[in-house]
Amino acid sequence: LIAKAIFDMNPDSEFYYEQSFPLDWMYPHLSPHGVVMKLNRTPLDTITANEVEKDLEFWTAKIKQLQSNPKFATDNTRKAYSYLRCSIAGVYAWRAQPQNTKDAGERQRMFQAAEKAFQQSLELFPASPASVYGYTGLEANNQKYQAALDVAKTAAQADPSNQQLKGLVQQVEQMVAATKPKDSSLLEKEFDS
Repeated sequence: LIAKAIFDMNPDSEFYYEQSFPLDWMYPHLSPHGVVMKLNRTPLDTITANEVEKDLEFWTAKIKQLQSNPKFATDNTRKAYSYLRCSIAGVYAWRAQPQNTKDAGERQRMFQAAEKAFQQSLELFPASPASVYGYTGLEANNQKYQAALDVAKTAAQADPSNQQLKGLVQQVEQMVAATKPKDSSLLEKEFDS
């Protein structure tokens, strides 16, 4: 990739990244930096608790600032900021996966950071496809199917004409149904037959 070549050929330069397309090689190098991400020279073992807290504080203040501005009411502005927040949530979600972070406590911390970041992204634009799919995927991957369903339903209510969101609700409803225990009376009938 061109981005990797530029990064590798400029070892003395700092890089910051506004994600328009996720690049897998970058995830271990990324840390939150305002509305964008810093592309660190070496892979990070962790994103510190202090960095996560600063990130959440930054976005809490940014959301408050944006919501007090009448120009923020346009869908395009809301979508843009929502996507920026979603991109950072995606970094936390990546680090919450067992194949990317070995320590269970660290994975849980990154899961919680991802949840909060996705929530902030959806606060900015409730029907953001990237945020909705990212957040429902995060919850479903952690077997929190009811939470995933709640996210999908809220987004579908925010954009009732969106057929993809309706389909997502149906998919997650099937996951929820598949995890519910069968009625014990039905089990007894199966054994009696």
